[in-house]
Amino acid sequence: MKTTLTCPSSGQEFVPKRSNQRFFDGKSRNKYYNDIAKNERDKRNPIVKALKLNHQLLTRILGDKNTAKCSRDYLLGGGFTFTHLTSVMTVEGKQVAIVYDMAYKKDEDGSYKIVRI
Repeated sequence: MKTTLTCPSSGQEFVPKRSNQRFFDGKSRNKYYNDIAKNERDKRNPIVKALKLNHQLLTRILGDKNTAKCSRDYLLGGGFTFTHLTSVMTVEGKQVAIVYDMAYKKDEDGSYKIVRI
């Protein structure tokens, strides 16, 4: 009697034709791995969306200039999320937050200086 396996994607029982066969057919295998990839994308989407919004807002504020200043309230009003950034670096003893190709830091007067890197 041949051993039967259960396909992890479709749940269908089958007799494997190869010793390393895990799925009933190619469609089941593709669906299984596509579902895994979709779950991973769905986990990242909120972060990617916040980073994209942050970058769009900083780009809109800068326009054609290389530096600009704005208030925290203006950034928050535009939907800016201070917790989502791509990296942090120290410049002249102060931490600078980076979102892709833009950097921002809080000045002494409470406003934020935005710089295109």
